[in-house]
Amino acid sequence: MRKTWCGFRQSAIIETSLYLGIALLIDQISFSGNRFWTISPHPFWPIVLLISAQYGTSEGLFAALAATIVLLTGKLPQQTLSQDLYEYIFYISKNPLLWFTAAVLWGELRGRHANETRAIREELEATKDHALQVDAAYKQVAQLKEKLELKVAGQLKTAVRIYEAARGIDKLEPAHVMSGVSQLVRLVMNPEKFSLFLLKNGRLEVATKEAWSAEDPYSLEFSAQSTIYQEIIGRRRCLCCVNRDEEIMLGSEGMLAAPLVNSETGEVLGMMKIEKLGFADLNLSSVQTFKVLCDWIGTAYANALSYKDALAEKIFDQSTCLFSYGFFERQTAFLSNIAERVGFDISMIVLRLDNPHDLTDEQRSILPGMVGKVVQKCLRKTDLAFEHRQSASEHYIVLPNTSLEDSQTVCDKLLRKLSSLMPSELRHAQFSMTVQALYRHDRQPTAQSVAIPAAHGLFPASSFEWHSNYLTVLARRIGFDISVISIRPDSTQDWKSVTKAVGTVAGLYLREIDLAFEKSEPDGVFTILLPHTTRRQADIVSGLLVARINDELEKNNVDVSVTVGIEKLNVEGLEPVLHV
Repeated sequence: MRKTWCGFRQSAIIETSLYLGIALLIDQISFSGNRFWTISPHPFWPIVLLISAQYGTSEGLFAALAATIVLLTGKLPQQTLSQDLYEYIFYISKNPLLWFTAAVLWGELRGRHANETRAIREELEATKDHALQVDAAYKQVAQLKEKLELKVAGQLKTAVRIYEAARGIDKLEPAHVMSGVSQLVRLVMNPEKFSLFLLKNGRLEVATKEAWSAEDPYSLEFSAQSTIYQEIIGRRRCLCCVNRDEEIMLGSEGMLAAPLVNSETGEVLGMMKIEKLGFADLNLSSVQTFKVLCDWIGTAYANALSYKDALAEKIFDQSTCLFSYGFFERQTAFLSNIAERVGFDISMIVLRLDNPHDLTDEQRSILPGMVGKVVQKCLRKTDLAFEHRQSASEHYIVLPNTSLEDSQTVCDKLLRKLSSLMPSELRHAQFSMTVQALYRHDRQPTAQSVAIPAAHGLFPASSFEWHSNYLTVLARRIGFDISVISIRPDSTQDWKSVTKAVGTVAGLYLREIDLAFEKSEPDGVFTILLPHTTRRQADIVSGLLVARINDELEKNNVDVSVTVGIEKLNVEGLEPVLHV
């Protein structure tokens, strides 16, 4: 704050006073004390101009007034004879008039310059403020951008994790689906504790439990009489602890529970339950997400079960010319039983890809077809090549009526042929083979497997043709008889009871090497393959079977009877489906 005296700046008054005082002192010492009337320009001009230029009009006028007072209060010059009164007054007032005029002109110029400078400074300050605001806004935008990038990156990472977790349950094995559920639920719902129950034997049994402790009061199973079972399975409700009535139903079992439903068929497969969930994670959106997640898991598990059932019935893959792995255990057990009765060896070759990681997925997908082509060209019609589950890096080749020594010769032949037929892009694939005995007729088998039949002990009717063709070729090579029994109901609408009766009797009275098949369409005939059985033996077996089946039907009050037909297969000219 600038100090002022009577509206004038203090510094201007002091400077003016000092200057005029010093000037008067010099006038008294060095001059005659006449206020410098004889000097031109007058020594008082500098202070007037300086003060006007430095401080403006007001202080300039003050300096001019002070100089005028000092000038006129001293010795005035004498009027000459040649001067009239007006000329004398003009002579005396000329300098003060000029001082006042100069003070106004220089002061206004100084004020104009000061206003421009002030405007420039204000503009500069405004520019600085604007620049600071822009800088602050830029930093804020940069922070928002960084947060947004982190959020987007986090969402993308979460989305990728959810996708990877979703792929974890998109499996063809029910066990693999269950193993992938935990990661998916953690990523989507972020629960602290959760569990998954499957519907078995009319009750819910726990299949997966996450982060449970020994002190937790949660149940491992729920009977059909329990409230949770009736609400989740019976009424297909999603229970949430937010609702008072549903909280009572859940009790101490958890916070969320919903049925696992196959969205394609509506079948209920089980229940998922979240026992502990963070407060921020429990909202309307998460409840809806939980319902969708249960449907997703239920559908994936149902598809895996369907695939497992289909795989159990599938025999041969036409695209690769290989038998399915689901058929492997059943067929090897069946062949081992025949080998034990007839008396021949069974060997198996395990073909492995030693460097699967050096091949791309597309290259590995070609291998099963290559193996099938090599087996077709090199092996006998009785030899069977199996794919190993969903892996293209291992295959099983079963060799009936082949010793271990002969199997080694087959290995060498297969490797040579496989190497010669391999395309150029698969030349770097490395294979190895190992040989093992499935059955040796001159010693006890190391392991015996039980054949895996279809429902009611009957194999699918669609597999009869392949089994009959294969057994005829095997019988022709080794030397044993095969007979076929055909069982035909006279007339019935209750096929379920008839099928059950046939399956029950077949399971009780047939040998482990005999194969009973479901009814064929549309004639409704049940067929039974009897390897290592003559026509005379088949007559005895058929009479026993028909009598027992009719007794079973009569016991179950089914108004139907069956008749039998017997046929001995002609082994000449028959080829297995594998090579059609």
